[in-house]
Amino acid sequence: MDDQLTRLNRRAQVLGNHYRKYLHVIDRSYDGLTGRLEQCRLCETIHLWQRPFDYRTEMQLIATLGRSQEEKLADLGCFFALHFLQQNLDALDTLRLDVARTETRLEVFRTFMLHIGHEVRQLTAGYMAELLKIFLPENYPGEFVFMGVGTRSDQDDIDVGVVDSGPEMRPDLTRAVARLNGEMLRKAIVTHYHLSENVCREASFSASIADYNALLDSEIHDFVIINEMLGAARILGSRPAAICRELTKLHEEVLRGPLADLVRSLPNPRGEFTIVIGPAEGAEAQAGLPGPDELLTEFGQLTDEGLDRRAAISELAKRYQVSSREVYAAVEQARAAAEGLP
Repeated sequence: MDDQLTRLNRRAQVLGNHYRKYLHVIDRSYDGLTGRLEQCRLCETIHLWQRPFDYRTEMQLIATLGRSQEEKLADLGCFFALHFLQQNLDALDTLRLDVARTETRLEVFRTFMLHIGHEVRQLTAGYMAELLKIFLPENYPGEFVFMGVGTRSDQDDIDVGVVDSGPEMRPDLTRAVARLNGEMLRKAIVTHYHLSENVCREASFSASIADYNALLDSEIHDFVIINEMLGAARILGSRPAAICRELTKLHEEVLRGPLADLVRSLPNPRGEFTIVIGPAEGAEAQAGLPGPDELLTEFGQLTDEGLDRRAAISELAKRYQVSSREVYAAVEQARAAAEGLP
């Protein structure tokens, strides 16, 4: 057996029996994945034992290796399991070091939870995106967005809310999500859809903006639904957008959701509107770094979310398509300017 696999099996024992599922997934599929990587000469491109620069990009490549759907699913599941275990083990190693070096343990634990939650969310988003590509009909015309509506650091299950573009395309999406749920139950993390299932009146994993508007017009007695709606954060899907009417006025309104669905959902399109559109799924990041103040603000937001300095710099480098060295130099220069240093 591969020496790295032997070491991973040994290290993973500290995680408990619950995580043995991932070891079984790796044991069944690792040889097939590495064989296809060698055949396609991608061993140096796909990172199995180091953190990838972008999980989603590498999963997109992995999804092209297998000839059959079974091989594609096996490769994706193996990649997810490898990195999920390594994320947890590396985070625990860092936690032990940080706890030993400080007496303010509360902040250390908070940073630990935020960081591992961020990493798992990125890995899971890439995995779910590729599963949906496999399970949805080719050239599926509907739009949708998956939102995380639960605790980000929870690894026992993922609470998900799905907003779709209406009932016309919903059956295909429902079937695809059902298959995604089965695949994730066997190889990854269980998904729950309490929000969508209780907003939509039909048996479905998703609901439209119109369904949410209808619910909001009524009295809501379910605290869980209210909490999940307030805490929703996009994981993957169609372009996010916000339509704002009469901004800065007392009667201002803001409607958020998939771009294609928002305009159709406006009850009375009159007045002054502001439309904010997010980047398309897979769109290239904007080139060039922002100004010093904006760069420092973004760097601070990432570190506040639990990323360490190195991870925050890597994230900014990916976002603006520059090298990590350029980001580091720009952050240090901006920090010196802000502090009045020469």
